[in-house]
Amino acid sequence: MEKSATVIFALSFVICILMAPIFSVEYQTGSDVILLTTEHGKKKGIIYKLFAGFLSTSLVYWITVCIVFGFIFMIFGFEGGNSQIQASSYGWKSFYHITNSEALLMVLLLGYVGCLFISSLAMFLSSKVKTSFATIILLGLIIIIPSTIDQFLIVGSFWDKVLNMLPSQMLLGWRLLQTFTLYYFGGKVFTPYQILPVLYGIFISLLLPFAYRSFRKHQVS
Repeated sequence: MEKSATVIFALSFVICILMAPIFSVEYQTGSDVILLTTEHGKKKGIIYKLFAGFLSTSLVYWITVCIVFGFIFMIFGFEGGNSQIQASSYGWKSFYHITNSEALLMVLLLGYVGCLFISSLAMFLSSKVKTSFATIILLGLIIIIPSTIDQFLIVGSFWDKVLNMLPSQMLLGWRLLQTFTLYYFGGKVFTPYQILPVLYGIFISLLLPFAYRSFRKHQVS
């Protein structure tokens, strides 16, 4: 789990590179003239691109995760999975009442939602900008900057709570299990693990229609 952030971060950048040209390549090569003037180019063609983007993201993420962690489990075994995470030197201060197996599953699922959001944001930016390079740079800044400034914030402060809601934190799931950040809404207490999947699930559902409309309304020159 300590190395999960490294794996998921690397996957997020791979997904950025894979998704960046999904629409912008049409602008760069001039094939948008062909695609957007065909019978199904402005409807089914775009939908298939979005579907292919999500499918590629899912396959890359889960195949890589299974290979990396499967290799680790083959060497070290599965023993200890039912132990509480407080038994770990890294998780002793966590207030989550979960086992190591449950913690790993939570980290991987949150990382998957994060990669899906990165993928949908990449497809949206790709439909807006003319080059794949610009999309990669923008996404790189969105991922890297928040993950580098958290060390300067006071744990539990207002800005720390804001930072823990940014997409980069979903790629650092193990770190969230070690924090004491809580949110209060309507008299109830919520953890980042309860809020982030719902919040970014909504963002994903909003970005896809925007990406669809943006490319569909592109004026062929």
